[in-house]
Amino acid sequence: MILSKVHSKGMTHNDIKPSNFLVTSDSFLVLSDFELSKSKRRIVNTSFLSTTTVASVEGHSTAYAAPEILENQNAPDEVTWFDWLKLCDAFCLGITIFHVIL
Repeated sequence: MILSKVHSKGMTHNDIKPSNFLVTSDSFLVLSDFELSKSKRRIVNTSFLSTTTVASVEGHSTAYAAPEILENQNAPDEVTWFDWLKLCDAFCLGITIFHVIL
């Protein structure tokens, strides 16, 4: 639910890991540290895409990053950049849940 809320606002987080989740005094789970986040509006800006590799490894927590991020791959032609980064966020969330359960 947290991740879908972020994505519904036109954002991707790009660094989901256990230490970026905080628990409030009311026992609500909050996602923090949006330093590497990307906005959908900025991603679709062609000047941004031509000057920047969205899948930059720099700054990502390698233990939780999607393999595509670590290999510095670009989004496939049939997927938008925003949808591709949402999938990478979902992968990171899955790894985070796996590590928390263990």
